[in-house]
Amino acid sequence: MLSFGRHSSNRPILGDDDIYFVDLGMVIEGVETDLAVTVGTGTTFQSVANASQDIWHQVAAFWRENHKTVSGIEMYNKASDLALENGLILDLSEGGHRIGPFPHDRTPPNDLKYIQCPVECSEWVLEIKVIDFKNKVGSFFESPLILE
Repeated sequence: MLSFGRHSSNRPILGDDDIYFVDLGMVIEGVETDLAVTVGTGTTFQSVANASQDIWHQVAAFWRENHKTVSGIEMYNKASDLALENGLILDLSEGGHRIGPFPHDRTPPNDLKYIQCPVECSEWVLEIKVIDFKNKVGSFFESPLILE
């Protein structure tokens, strides 16, 4: 599995039963936010492709219900528990970031997974990356947290 910005040494072609992700970093008036989704082209990887998005939605709902008291650490503990319930491991190499001019600065307090105080504002991108070690694949989903 390659990290963001790394290119494969060959030019892989997606097969009928493959997995890939699309990661978009939109910049509007100098402010960047992100949206990423993992897609399965067949049935073999569909459950792991969906897992990161399903976990994201559950953690986002947890945040919406508790946004005045919940910390980033608690959100990622919840994500880890949900991943384990699905036979997956939460990969914390990506841990959410602020929406802003250069949001990928991961020094505290810009990394959601390290935030110890309540995450009251909606200026965060929640990132969920899970790994299925059995099948040697992972999936990734990220989107801004928005109070509904």
